[in-house]
Amino acid sequence: MQAKEGDLAIYLKNGSYEIEFENEKYLIVPHSAILLLIRDDHKLE
Repeated sequence: MQAKEGDLAIYLKNGSYEIEFENEKYLIVPHSAILLLIRDDHKLE
């Protein structure tokens, strides 16, 4: 499953990278660090 904006992700913190760009913080999480994705498909309708 591909992660999308709005998904709830459970991931390994040690495998993620935090960056700041234009005063916004972002997390970069490789697929290998993602343990679980939860998506509410009803929001898309």
